[in-house]
Amino acid sequence: MLKVLDVGVRSCRWTSKAKAGGRRRYDHGKLKLNVYRKDREGLVHTLAAYPDNLVRFALAIRAFNIELAQVPDSARGEVNVAQMRYKFWKESIDLILKGRPRMQPTLLELSFTVDKCSLTSELFYQMIESRVKLLDRRSTASIDDYAEVLSGVYGSMYQLLYEIYGTKCDDASKNLISSFGRAQGLVNSVRGIRFLAGRHTCAIPLPILQQYDLAESDIFHGRVDDRVAVLVKDLAEAASREINLVNSSVNASDKYLRLTLLPRIPINWYLERLQSNKYNVFSDNVAKRELLLPLVYKWNAFKIGIR
Repeated sequence: MLKVLDVGVRSCRWTSKAKAGGRRRYDHGKLKLNVYRKDREGLVHTLAAYPDNLVRFALAIRAFNIELAQVPDSARGEVNVAQMRYKFWKESIDLILKGRPRMQPTLLELSFTVDKCSLTSELFYQMIESRVKLLDRRSTASIDDYAEVLSGVYGSMYQLLYEIYGTKCDDASKNLISSFGRAQGLVNSVRGIRFLAGRHTCAIPLPILQQYDLAESDIFHGRVDDRVAVLVKDLAEAASREINLVNSSVNASDKYLRLTLLPRIPINWYLERLQSNKYNVFSDNVAKRELLLPLVYKWNAFKIGIR
């Protein structure tokens, strides 16, 4: 299994002139390794759904999302520090668009990607702004509002991943990707409950917890009482509505959108396991890793016609 996941994690060098002169070399194989460590499912999807000449660009988008996702942890919960770090990433995108990227590995790869692909630059800013909104855990009062903010993160990322193929979104594609982004974000939030509970933290907005008469400490003990189960059920059902819309419409779309949205497969699997385990997010049966996912991705990519 590890051999399947390690496919493509090889060194591939490129050079970029620094502003001060000279040449900067960067091994983008290290970037693949970082995505493998932080977003294994994302790496598996990228290697299956993209031809070899586009893999590097898709990984740069995923690496950028990883950098943004790690900001709250690196700031140790200090909102002001996290906001300053997001400002750094916003200014870094400004510099990339001006052709003067900062000498940081992810930014160098992202700059190379922007140079080679026709990407909608506003989507990078939308990813950052949505992450900033998530810092204020009192700003979203309902699951629908929360899903919309999450779509700003994941919907924007997947629209960029779609554009890597050299395509642009029409209104129907944007709506479909937005629905997928809401589903992906909600499922990630549910999956994160178990992981974050071990660190005595929680990402669910406080007003939503209060609607279920829950405090963060009620989740930290790692057991599901009725209130937690109802919360998880409502989050999962909201994700199911969005992913069912994607499932019913995606086959009528172009092959590149179908390839981009292949991660709907593990989302469907996870929601089914969650329902069959009575929404016990702490169950080992729910949290298990899908070992056949690389093969399923490759088979579906082959049927669609990319391989």
